[in-house]
Amino acid sequence: MGFEPTTVSLMAFNFVSAVGIVFANKYVFHVYSYNFACFVTALHFVVTTLGGRVCLALNMYQVKTLNHMDVLPITASFCCFVVFNNLSLQHNSVGFYQLMKVLTTPVVVVLQVRRARQQRYRQSLDAWFESATRMRAAQDEHCGAAGL
Repeated sequence: MGFEPTTVSLMAFNFVSAVGIVFANKYVFHVYSYNFACFVTALHFVVTTLGGRVCLALNMYQVKTLNHMDVLPITASFCCFVVFNNLSLQHNSVGFYQLMKVLTTPVVVVLQVRRARQQRYRQSLDAWFESATRMRAAQDEHCGAAGL
């Protein structure tokens, strides 16, 4: 049982574009001293909407009707997530930004365990710990043991 080439190529495209966006944003913030992270976020939302419309026109997905009030909390959370990520990227290094993004997983797991009394997240924490360890090792290799 293998992976479909289309799935693998779309996953690779998603990864490359996500990393490219992070570095492009940091470049604009740092090199041009551009201090309008919220505008950059709005621009990302516009481009994402246009991309979604193109995918819809190409029949890559079908529209599903939802009650707006049902999806409002997750929509607001996503918007805040993107805004705060760009603000973090504007004021911090890419390494710190990546570390904070990786820390999202254990925070979500802890919140789920505490709030919903869910106890089946050992695999998520194990995967996060491995990712964080590898990221730290890569940072040490790239920046030296001092993490500069």
